Amino acid sequence: MQANVRVHAGQVIGRVDPNLFGHFIEHLGRCVYGGLWAEMLCNRKFSGPDVEEFGVVTPWQSVGRAAGIFLNHDNTTFYTGNQSQKIVARTDPGTPHGVRQGPLALQCGRHYRLRLVVCQQGLRGPLRFALENEAGQPYLEEECLCEEGDWHRHEASLVCPVDDPTGYLAITFRGTGTVWLGAVSLMPEDSLAGWRPDVVQAVRDLRPPLVRWPGGNFASAYHWRDGIGPRDRRPTRLDPVWNALEPNDVGTDEFMALCRILETEPYLAVNVGSGTPEEAAAWVEYCNGPPESAFGRLRAENGHPAPYGVRYWGVGNETYGNWQYGHVDAETYARQCVAFAGAMRAVDPHIKLIAVGAHEYEAPEWNRSVLETAGRHVQYLSLHHYVPGEMPRGIEPTHDELYPVIVAGPERVEELLHQAEEAIAQAGLAGQVSIAFDEWNVWVHAHYECAWEEPYLLRDGLYAASIFNVLYRECRHVTMANLAQLVNVLGAIYTTPTGLFLTPIYLACRLHRDHSGPVSLHTEVDSPTFDARPMGRFMPPRLGARYVDAAATLDEERRTLYLSVVNRHRSEPAEVQVQIEGTSVQLEGAGHDLNGPSALSGNSITNPDVVRVQPITPFLAGNRFTYTFPAHSATVMELRLAE
Repeated sequence: MQANVRVHAGQVIGRVDPNLFGHFIEHLGRCVYGGLWAEMLCNRKFSGPDVEEFGVVTPWQSVGRAAGIFLNHDNTTFYTGNQSQKIVARTDPGTPHGVRQGPLALQCGRHYRLRLVVCQQGLRGPLRFALENEAGQPYLEEECLCEEGDWHRHEASLVCPVDDPTGYLAITFRGTGTVWLGAVSLMPEDSLAGWRPDVVQAVRDLRPPLVRWPGGNFASAYHWRDGIGPRDRRPTRLDPVWNALEPNDVGTDEFMALCRILETEPYLAVNVGSGTPEEAAAWVEYCNGPPESAFGRLRAENGHPAPYGVRYWGVGNETYGNWQYGHVDAETYARQCVAFAGAMRAVDPHIKLIAVGAHEYEAPEWNRSVLETAGRHVQYLSLHHYVPGEMPRGIEPTHDELYPVIVAGPERVEELLHQAEEAIAQAGLAGQVSIAFDEWNVWVHAHYECAWEEPYLLRDGLYAASIFNVLYRECRHVTMANLAQLVNVLGAIYTTPTGLFLTPIYLACRLHRDHSGPVSLHTEVDSPTFDARPMGRFMPPRLGARYVDAAATLDEERRTLYLSVVNRHRSEPAEVQVQIEGTSVQLEGAGHDLNGPSALSGNSITNPDVVRVQPITPFLAGNRFTYTFPAHSATVMELRLAE
């Protein structure tokens, strides 16, 4: 297969905003809890139902249940929320009784911080806590005495003496008496302000310029005040969006700590679904207000006197969708957006606001209505797109059917971005309102299996690499983009309790973050083409999609031209004649490529480097050269400008 790529170095498209390399986390599945956040226990504040065992809140289990031993979730005496775990021993069976949780991945020599909040009545002996195996045999155990009456807090440092991927934490006592467990925490002591250090390092390696939080759909019913103050006192809420218990352990201050660790900028989405302009304005003041302001004082009381200075604020999320909590029509949302913008800017006039936008296939005329009413109150219009996206139930395509649809998907994205650009121009807002493409990814299996952990393949990494080519070409209009999401849920990174691996999508993001310039150059491509079948309403048939996709960026300071080329052909290499016009290029070229044994290769915890980015062999470049790009590859060439 042969193709031609011509780079016009003298024809600048525009500046590439660093925010095009943004990311996104949401309180959904194992993205935050069980992914980024280091807490090892689930339902540590004993909220919610007793699904598996009467009187024992899920996923805790009873220990030593016998005649005279009663366990209940107590809604009268509790430490936080409206419930605690109650253990009553009216007789002494001579064995320990209480609760435990597992499996927990215990690691030999690792230090864990245990924290208990308990209350007792009539207990004569100590409370026992232990790390133990599945059979209940302890690896280590300690005791603590707590006075009768008020809630007692106990902390201990535990060093596990063995490796056990199916270990347990048990909390028990002997004899008679009543114990209420209000909150329990087990967290590795090497966590970074509560965040997993290995996951944080993987994210840090991406150098994200900004991270969007807390959603997503989750944002449409999230009340930020639930997530501030002492973590053990924060209430667990039932999240109506995902029908899941939200412990509120990760709130504003924890997210800001993560952003400081990552040296990234926060982008917060406010609750328009069940919230009010006043609630959103209070959140702005909590984040950005001086310590003398009402909510700035509250932030200072929570240990953070200096304002966070959050610049980017999303006014809702996907409000056009009937799946969204608080779904409304375009005119109603536009009026809401104006009201929220006014209240939030009254607190901080310097913030940048992102309004909810929609594609025509999702909500016809939505953008026109929103821009006419609210366009002069915002700086961005948000757009989301997943490939292949929603498809009829019961139809799961094969890999052969999916491959051309996914690798052609970026051309559909480019088409959708053009439509939004036209809507902005027709509203008279060109140059005033930019596009925030703040959710994008591949989403196939999660839709069918009602799960969120997508087994990403090299095919999907090629999609991501081509998305960056699209963003370079559209950089005059698109100035923010956020891969959705970072960890586990459609994740760039996947974790186990003790490890992680990087997906081809992660590798594509890092390839472009590390090897691109701040100036986008006009690039022409002449390539053989292929067709892709329709795949639901998100993806109509694609006729004449290019096998070879290319874009060029320039770093004037480093005097380097970066040429990004994706060979989408599943089996054939592409012999490409490259021509550089408008500047002189040195004769030796270098670069990196993303590839694997096949287009359907993927990484896993046991085989983490099947798909990887590697340096390419130095080659003879200059202003005109021919290079053969391997099948199913994404390559970024680095061409040094001549002195």
